[in-house]
Amino acid sequence: MGSAVAAPLDTSLVLIDPPLVCGLNATVRMQAGIATAYQWFKDGAPIAGAVSRNYSALVSGIYRVRVSDNNGNLDSSRNVQILIVPKPVAGFVTNAVLQCFTGNYFSFSNTSSISSGSMSYTWYYGDGSFQIATNGAKTYANTGSYSVKLVATSNFGCVDSITQVVSVNAPPSIGFTVNNNAQCLNGNEFFFTNQSTVPVGSLLYRWEFGNGTSSTSINPAYSYAQAGTFVVKLVGTTNAGCRDSVTQTITVHPKPQLAFSVNNNEQCSRGNYFQFTNNSTIQTGSTQYEWNFGNGIISAATSPAHSYLNPGSYTVSLLGTSNNGCSDSIRSTVTVRPSPISLFTVNATTQCFNEHRYVFTNTSTLSSGTMQYFWEFGDGVGTATSTNTVYQYTVPGTYRVTLRTTTAFNCTADYSMNLFLNPSPSGSIIRPADTTICEGQFIQLQATPAPFYQWFLNGIVIAGANGATYNATQPGVYTVKFINTYNCETMSSNSVTLTKVFVPTADFSIDRSCANHPITFTNLSFVSNSLPVTYLWNFGDSTTSTLFSPSHTYLNAGNYQVRLTVRPTLCPQLAVSVIKPLLIQQGPVNLRYPPVNAVSARDLQLQARAFSNGVYQWSPATGLSNATISNPVFNHTSQQEYIISIRNAAGCPIVDTLLVRMFPAKEIYLPDYFTPNNDGKNDRLIPLLVGITSLKSFRVWNRWGLLVYQTNKIGEGWDGTCRGTKQPMETYFWIAEGLDIDGKVIQRNGSSVLVR
Repeated sequence: MGSAVAAPLDTSLVLIDPPLVCGLNATVRMQAGIATAYQWFKDGAPIAGAVSRNYSALVSGIYRVRVSDNNGNLDSSRNVQILIVPKPVAGFVTNAVLQCFTGNYFSFSNTSSISSGSMSYTWYYGDGSFQIATNGAKTYANTGSYSVKLVATSNFGCVDSITQVVSVNAPPSIGFTVNNNAQCLNGNEFFFTNQSTVPVGSLLYRWEFGNGTSSTSINPAYSYAQAGTFVVKLVGTTNAGCRDSVTQTITVHPKPQLAFSVNNNEQCSRGNYFQFTNNSTIQTGSTQYEWNFGNGIISAATSPAHSYLNPGSYTVSLLGTSNNGCSDSIRSTVTVRPSPISLFTVNATTQCFNEHRYVFTNTSTLSSGTMQYFWEFGDGVGTATSTNTVYQYTVPGTYRVTLRTTTAFNCTADYSMNLFLNPSPSGSIIRPADTTICEGQFIQLQATPAPFYQWFLNGIVIAGANGATYNATQPGVYTVKFINTYNCETMSSNSVTLTKVFVPTADFSIDRSCANHPITFTNLSFVSNSLPVTYLWNFGDSTTSTLFSPSHTYLNAGNYQVRLTVRPTLCPQLAVSVIKPLLIQQGPVNLRYPPVNAVSARDLQLQARAFSNGVYQWSPATGLSNATISNPVFNHTSQQEYIISIRNAAGCPIVDTLLVRMFPAKEIYLPDYFTPNNDGKNDRLIPLLVGITSLKSFRVWNRWGLLVYQTNKIGEGWDGTCRGTKQPMETYFWIAEGLDIDGKVIQRNGSSVLVR
């Protein structure tokens, strides 16, 4: 049989993608014909792993595929040139994307790039024009927004592009109006109305007022401090930086600078003549004047003179008006001083010499202004310049007083009056031998001779006391008035001061009544009207004292009579005594209380001895609710011993001691043994209660089960006897049950040994 002829291999190679692609990440897909096995080659070398019918080329090169069948036949496809080239990256920057129409020039700097190869460029400017160049430049003929496009093409024909929008902005239209472009300096205020516009965008403004100042307001108002001509400029700038400006001239007319002087602005009414000198000026132009003299008279003279008919103050005003209608005014006050009217009054034209005192009250008048005064008192010696004055003469007589009144402008007037000064009497009180009046007695006072008398006590008239002598019964300062035939009066040249001793009031109090302790006797006697006084104390125990408020210690308790005698030294016959019974008590002895047991950080009521009206002080105050009461609440965490200072109602000091022992918890304790031998130490078997408020029961049994003792009273214990018989030394059993501070029942049991 003849051999079979093998079918020819399919060596076709089909490109699914173009053989040239742009972009380093691009691929070219290829497909071989149908065969049993495949092997792809690049640049003549097999590609590892490339044994499938399809293959995607990732880099440039010459590719082919070798195919085979099951019979071992091999063949290769045609060679294919594959090109995978880089793609351009287009880019550019612009000098300014927003520009004003006037002078616009857009410069485009090319920033395109490619990893290998070369590029060519085309610029499209959005207005139908284009340019082939590396970098672009464009000036637009019209305002508006334009899309500028750059197309970059590589030497293999790969293309990229980028677009950027630029704008050509229209310039603004600037304009403004002003309310009045010519104003007077005084009260000037220019209101500027902005009429500027812009086709697209927004505007910012800057006003320049021509004097170095500016504003950014839209519609400003401005007042000038100086007169002159000013060029106001408004500059408008769009958001694209496009600007324009406009100017306008305004005028600030000067106002007159008014000033005048007067020869003398204060004159007397007689012969007054006011000469006004005009010192006014104006920067430019001329001024007309109008004077108003304040009394209804008006003048148009430049520097007038004027006389007033009546005294008074007048406001003179000067009004000046420029040829441009700018005006101002000033004013000043002139005063026409009247001549004064000189006048005065005196308290009494006729007076007695010893008590004389002429009080002059000035009643001179002047319609306005001030006055000066000169007094002459008619004795050739006295003068004064005060408004009102007081004068006393050295000898009796008749005197003529004159007051001259002078104004500030030397306007004067005089006024005179006659005064009569009569002689005064004299005398004194003869000093008595004694000046102390004892209650119930008097002292006779006697004055030197005179026509008439009047006696005084402490400056108050004693009714009916008009003789040369007076029997004084009251303390105080005595004086007498002497009266002559002119009815002139003179007080005595001296005074007599009498004191009076009154019966004192004896009284005293004590601070305590306790034996063996000092007692302070506080003197409460009223002796202010009896001084000086002496004191004599009799304490009723054969001891005495002369101190004001003595201290005394009684050695024994008992009843005593205490006498205090108060004796005035100047009037000893007025002595008085007071007697008071005194019960001296024996003070209580100091105690040391049985120790109490406390649970740490739990309240425990403490109790000191109770005394009616007692005063307490616990020391230290650590852990106590109140350290000044008899039964404070204790709450602490450690043992504390307290000193309790007590003062009872009798004032006796007491110092007691209490030890508070501290336990960690509520418990019932009993000793392991006790010794009932009456030595005061551990004589009884007593439960030690900690945090227990009541003892429900405490029972003791002997070893035979016989109950030998029981109680429910706190503080009681077994003394080692039963029915009066001493029990033998041995071990005894006990049970204790109590109610704790939380209301819970605590029961404990154990044994203790009786030791004799």
